[in-house]
Amino acid sequence: MGMTNVSSGRATRFHPSLRLSISAFVLLPVLILLAVGGWLALASLERQTMARMQEDVRLVAETLRRPLAYSLELGRLGTVESALLSARRLGPVYGIYVYDHEGERVASVGTRRGEISTEDVRALADDGERTADFEELGGEEMFSYFQPLTDAGGQIIGLLQVTRRGEDFDAYLRRLRSGALGLLLLAGILMTGIMLLGHHRAVGRHVGDMREAMRQVADGAYSQRVSGQGPAELHALAEGINGMLDAVERSHTELDRRRESELALRARLARSEKMAAIGQLAAGVAHELGTPLATVDGQAQRALREQDNLPPQVRHGFDSIRAEVARMVNIVRQLMDVGRRNPLDRRDISAATLVRRALTQLPESRAATAPDIEVILPKPAPHLPVEPVRGEQALVNLLDNARQAARQRVRLSWYDAADGRGFVVEDDGPGVSSDAAPHVFEPFFTTKPVGEGTGLGLAVVHSIAEAHEGEVRIDPSSLGGARFTLVLAPPGTAG
Repeated sequence: MGMTNVSSGRATRFHPSLRLSISAFVLLPVLILLAVGGWLALASLERQTMARMQEDVRLVAETLRRPLAYSLELGRLGTVESALLSARRLGPVYGIYVYDHEGERVASVGTRRGEISTEDVRALADDGERTADFEELGGEEMFSYFQPLTDAGGQIIGLLQVTRRGEDFDAYLRRLRSGALGLLLLAGILMTGIMLLGHHRAVGRHVGDMREAMRQVADGAYSQRVSGQGPAELHALAEGINGMLDAVERSHTELDRRRESELALRARLARSEKMAAIGQLAAGVAHELGTPLATVDGQAQRALREQDNLPPQVRHGFDSIRAEVARMVNIVRQLMDVGRRNPLDRRDISAATLVRRALTQLPESRAATAPDIEVILPKPAPHLPVEPVRGEQALVNLLDNARQAARQRVRLSWYDAADGRGFVVEDDGPGVSSDAAPHVFEPFFTTKPVGEGTGLGLAVVHSIAEAHEGEVRIDPSSLGGARFTLVLAPPGTAG
């Protein structure tokens, strides 16, 4: 059934549908057998019909034989004529002829085209046997049945000929063939319709459902499954397809998980490499700038201490020098904090203690209208297994970042939930845009104007959270700004 089509430079194999296959391998052979069987049955029926029609002619002849022989023996020709006229009502005959022993016709009904010659009559009468055959008589094919007529002593005294046109036989057989052909055609149509309907009800619609489900899977709906309706074979096929789809979905899920894990590992590796580079930079900067900065700060402090009569402008200049030196020292310290990878010295400490220490370490704000920090401390306070200094530093950086971004409100609270324990810092500032959110914890990234931020504060927070196997998340706040969640004790951590 397969054939090859050439398209786009490559051969594609034609796959017939199940309906076409059933039609070709089941319905077509059945129809051929039905046609052959019908033809054989019709041939047998034609033979039986022909024999029956001939038998009708023979019965007419047998019915007339005795009365005609008796009347012919007594010479009652009028009675012969009457008998022949009555015989026309016995059956569908074309002509009836009675001949005497000399071969002369003595009586007849119907057309005379069926008459035979005197010599033929004598020959048939002398033969003394009943004969029947088709022959050409009067330019028309006739079926003739010859019956010898005998007297009481058994002597042949005449011959009876009963004829029927061959056209009668042919017409009846044509009607018979037409009826049989119509029945065969009707049977074929009914069988085809029943097969197609049965195929649709039992197989076709279920196969269509399978094709639709597989199309949806091909479009990306990997959770789609094939219904197991239909015959046992289709049910088993559906279970096999669903098992395959389950395996494919598991494979996709596993691949996605591995891909995400690989991306996370790559991100962590890149961050670790960046942190290592920052650590090396910080160590070099601290080594190269530590002594000069200490010298500058010492000289400015000595000048302020030893010179009591310095003009106010000069004294203010020395104070600015010391402030900038302190700022530079803080930047170096933050660089070292970002790149630090030293083991943690964890201790179990109360969250209230960390909050209290962090609030006392907040740097002086440059803005005269810096908002106060609203502290919400529900009791009891959770305990956190952290390194106190680094935990305080992370909280200080978060509070200082929120205070710089806030308009009027900064809110601090701790929490103890299923996803861990830590702190929440919120502000009512402009928030963090979706474009900036993925980068806020990267070193040197800042949204502040030049000179107002180093981009290291939140990077230090992220580094400390990672060191404690926790995390820091950023979300919109109910205050209108940003909400930072610092997890220092992940789930399962004692404390």
